[in-house]
Amino acid sequence: MGETAKILSPEKTILMPTLNAECSLDLGCPIDEFTAFCDAHPDRTVVVYANTSAAVKARADWVVTSSIALS
Repeated sequence: MGETAKILSPEKTILMPTLNAECSLDLGCPIDEFTAFCDAHPDRTVVVYANTSAAVKARADWVVTSSIALS
C-alpha cells in the first residue's frame, strides 16, 4: 500500500516499517501472468483489488477496494 500512497501523494513522505513487506494479494497476481491473461482476453473488463502492485493496477480497467463491494 505504500507504493499506492506514494503514487497518490507524491509530495508526501511515505514511511514503511520494512521495505521487504509483502502482501499475499500482490504476490498472487504477478504482472507477467496478469498481462498474459489480459492479452488473451482483450474483450474482458478486468477488475483488480487495491492491494495489487502499481503495475497490475495500471494494466487493469478498474481498481476496487472492499469498501465499495456489495454487502
